[in-house]
Amino acid sequence: MAREMKPENPWIDLLHLLWRQPLFAIPFALFFGTLNGGGGFEVYWAAYIASLYFTFTIGILIWAVMHFVVPRIRTSESRGPAAILAHMMPYAAAGIFGSFLAAFLIRITIAPNFLGGANEVASLAMFSILSSPYSSWGSRPPSSCTAR
Repeated sequence: MAREMKPENPWIDLLHLLWRQPLFAIPFALFFGTLNGGGGFEVYWAAYIASLYFTFTIGILIWAVMHFVVPRIRTSESRGPAAILAHMMPYAAAGIFGSFLAAFLIRITIAPNFLGGANEVASLAMFSILSSPYSSWGSRPPSSCTAR
């Protein structure tokens, strides 16, 4: 027998999100610390702090989209690619916007030289666009997207 889905409380989901973000930042810190030379603990620690900015900013925006935007999107009785696209686009937009917002917050708080040139901004844009389709992995697709 299938388990009954209970309606989710957005505030409980936010609490779950908040304790998970430091864990989600670890692989990003390892990746970006290695990408930036991996010169020792200081490099990885700086990458972890920056990763915290990104995971919290993007995570909170994805949470807001999941609980306050997607439920209000009216998808018609259409199924298939159009319904899936309508479901995924807000998450992708939140992920991309969250990346740039996190970068801005890092720049104004802990690293004034962060994204100091066009190459760094282009790299952020490419990483954001590449990872944005994965922003909706934790979300539930609307019933109009699923096959019946």
